[in-house]
Amino acid sequence: MPVAIPLLPIVLIAAAAAAAPAPATGTSVVFADSALVDGQDVRLGEMADLSALPVELRARAAGVVVLRFAPGQWSVRTPVRRLAERARGQLPILAHWLPRDDARMVTVRRIFSPVAASAQTGPCMRLTAPLAAGASPRAADLEPAPCGARVTPRAFYFDRGFARASHNLEAGTTVAALPTSAVAGVRPGDAILLFARVGPVAIERRVTAVQAAGAGQPVFVRGEDGEVFSAMPEGEGPR
Repeated sequence: MPVAIPLLPIVLIAAAAAAAPAPATGTSVVFADSALVDGQDVRLGEMADLSALPVELRARAAGVVVLRFAPGQWSVRTPVRRLAERARGQLPILAHWLPRDDARMVTVRRIFSPVAASAQTGPCMRLTAPLAAGASPRAADLEPAPCGARVTPRAFYFDRGFARASHNLEAGTTVAALPTSAVAGVRPGDAILLFARVGPVAIERRVTAVQAAGAGQPVFVRGEDGEVFSAMPEGEGPR
């Protein structure tokens, strides 16, 4: 005699799995204003507080890729609504908790990767002087060094094309080699001498850099009278 298989429990289980739990009133995924990430792919869990989600959904939601850095790109500024749209597109059930019209801009920075840097630029480097957190190294602050087990991970992140120290770094610290374009020729606070010639008269003016710039690039500076303008530095004053 054929054995009857009860279908009702199976149907109920499937229906329960398909039903999305209703979020509590006023609860939603909250995106951070900024984030530092390791890799090329940026995941929802790195950008947002997922505590409003049901426990069983958090791990899956955290792995959803909402942004991808282009090769050579180290900083992105994007509206929250775009990140939310990408998350909804990959995991529609998140629509219950994701904001829809949040125009707030968030900044995502990619931490400099020692592994990627070594593959792209070769040998490591050693700091010849201490570097404070957030400061950009100059070429004079770095010297070639062999890579080894003591390479400091996540030593730098990139901001507007320049490497910046993720934390205070001591002289002698070994780091992954930096691209030349990421090393500052001028740092904020540097004293710069500007020269101008009008006929036979040479004019010298001392100014202070207000932003980082690469070697040979124009930089915004502040004069002794407080005026801020763009200039091409011809020489660098004492640190």
